[in-house]
Amino acid sequence: MSKHFTKPFNPIGWQGSPHDFSGDNNLGIYATEATQRFVYGTRYLTWDGRVYKYANAGAAITTAHVDYAVYWAADHRSDWYQALPAAITAGDTSVLVDLTGGSSETCDEDELAGGYVFLMKLALANQCIRQIVGNTKNVSTETIIYLEAPVSHAFTKTTDHFEILANPWADIRSSYATGTTTTTMAGMPVVTCAASSKTWIQTWGICRGSWVGPAATERSLYYHANGSFAHYADIAAGTDQVAGVCILPGTDHSAFFMLQLSI
Repeated sequence: MSKHFTKPFNPIGWQGSPHDFSGDNNLGIYATEATQRFVYGTRYLTWDGRVYKYANAGAAITTAHVDYAVYWAADHRSDWYQALPAAITAGDTSVLVDLTGGSSETCDEDELAGGYVFLMKLALANQCIRQIVGNTKNVSTETIIYLEAPVSHAFTKTTDHFEILANPWADIRSSYATGTTTTTMAGMPVVTCAASSKTWIQTWGICRGSWVGPAATERSLYYHANGSFAHYADIAAGTDQVAGVCILPGTDHSAFFMLQLSI
């Protein structure tokens, strides 16, 4: 188990772009590989403000998918809402949790790194949210999670509860093939990759994508459920997601846009 992140996680600036270990050419964020080099969700910032997040592809991103957004896949860990199996003392940096009742009750060592735990009291006072930096491989259904910072309040066994959100960047998938009105777009892929590959996803700044031409006055940019861009007149109220703004609005539109999802 790990009481601290076991892989690099600090934001990466343009002075030290991610190194490509896959071959002779240093393709940086445009390379994919099987080996995990960073904590999922690690942020890379270019000199002009484009932002990319390190992610694991839960399914292949093919040539048919690269102009469509990826989404955070349905997180089988998010239904881990349970009573605390042991008391927590203020100042603790580790928490024993029981995964019984989730759609998966197994957890490998450090599988939850980069995720979050929400601790809540019965009276809904003194709530506490912390990032998870590591965890033990669970025995039966119990595992110990290690936190980014100490817990600020005491919590009572059985009476109080916890909820876990696994690292959302640990499973991203193309919306082109499987997106629905209930999936949330995470960003734009920069290259094709095989399932389980480690890749970078753009979340902010100038990018391009599949697009339906707007009216001359359109500037706002949205996502359809399949990850393609749409203008305001073409969206379905309540089901499409804000994506950013057009750089060159009008019928002679460019395929380049200002993506505005996550910085």
